[in-house]
Amino acid sequence: MRGWSYIIICKIIFLSLFLASCNYSNSKKDPNATGGQNINLSGDTLITDELVMSYSLQACQKCHAGAKQPMLDTAAAVKANISQVLIEINDGTMPPPQEPIKLTACQKAIVKHWADGTAKNIGEIAECKSAPPPVITPALPIIPIELMPLNFETLKTKIIEPKCLFCHNPKGEDWEAALVSFETYADITTGEYSKYWDAPAIQSKVYDEITYHQETKTNGMPPNDSKTARVTKSEIDFIVRWIDAGKPEL
Repeated sequence: MRGWSYIIICKIIFLSLFLASCNYSNSKKDPNATGGQNINLSGDTLITDELVMSYSLQACQKCHAGAKQPMLDTAAAVKANISQVLIEINDGTMPPPQEPIKLTACQKAIVKHWADGTAKNIGEIAECKSAPPPVITPALPIIPIELMPLNFETLKTKIIEPKCLFCHNPKGEDWEAALVSFETYADITTGEYSKYWDAPAIQSKVYDEITYHQETKTNGMPPNDSKTARVTKSEIDFIVRWIDAGKPEL
């Protein structure tokens, strides 16, 4: 019996030491990290598109990579909206106050110097010199729409919300567009204007609207004055596949 007691006690001690080492390891990780391999930045770290997207503005991708305008899913898109981005990250409205992750002075300064080209590396930015050594978490990979589930959830979050819903909802400012609501699955499948999505897809009203601009460069949806990116070829192909598959909800 004493032999078994000795073995059990040894196991308890070993387990305690193991858990303690795990806790210590976890305590050294950046509390804002969202996964992936952490990379410590230094004064020699260059200010690049990748640094801005994966470090300074990673928290913004939660909304501005498909669910909310303006689209900020690429460096080019950020530069196209840089005035608005700088205003909102500096006054604290982006990320929204309710979000747990806040941008540091260093992260904000990196975006500013990236935009105006006044610094080449982290060491040239005063806000980063006085800050604790930052940690960068690589951005999560973006799954192409061709590989996403062929259902209404993908259609809504990746196409309708970022490119259609600002007009095509009951509360839209354009009353004519507001009548043609694409807000819910029922709107599209059984609503008054569900005929816009009738099969075969290439003969549908929706297909005609989103592809017409490719020939004229002036018409089509979203309209030119909306300042919203056009529906891409991959997104058009998804819409065609979704309609011809019977418009699956799940």
